[in-house]
Amino acid sequence: MHYFIDGYNLMFRVLHVGDDLQSQREQIILDLNEKIQFLSLDVTIVFDAQYQYGGGSRSHLQYLEICFTDEGETADDYIISAIKASSNPRAEIVITSDKKLAWRARRHLAKTEAVDAFLAQLNKRYRKIKQQKGELLKTQKTSFPRTKPIKREKPVEPVAEPSSEASPEQCFQYYLYQFEKKYREKQKDQE
Repeated sequence: MHYFIDGYNLMFRVLHVGDDLQSQREQIILDLNEKIQFLSLDVTIVFDAQYQYGGGSRSHLQYLEICFTDEGETADDYIISAIKASSNPRAEIVITSDKKLAWRARRHLAKTEAVDAFLAQLNKRYRKIKQQKGELLKTQKTSFPRTKPIKREKPVEPVAEPSSEASPEQCFQYYLYQFEKKYREKQKDQE
């Protein structure tokens, strides 16, 4: 089984208003990588970059594949295209709480699971296996972080658009900066 995770859908289920997006996003990715490695899962997390210029990017953090979509492409479209291209779409599981994406994925024979259900099951399986192996459990290491609101907002430092020869890490920093900028603008509009 291969899992496609709707990245921002997962992030907004876990984060709270006022969270420092960059550090929390990195923590979520690290935590997810650790758990999928321990459980031997095949996972791709997909983030929208549809409003950014240039092509998408694909990189790996050990066991986790991280994808940013191409300019003008949504994460939903990327996931559906990957399912269509799959030799066995029934072996694909889409993790999202977006009902439209879930419907589209099921229409192409993939399975779907809500973000909350996936996280609960992932954490349960992780704890069970760690207990079976006799390792000590630490609450912080066995569940996705529920962060505390930040009292004062750190300024977001601009990141220059990467060149075509840029490494995946440089592209990641650029897209993360763009995401945080848009997110903070939306927060201010809602206040």
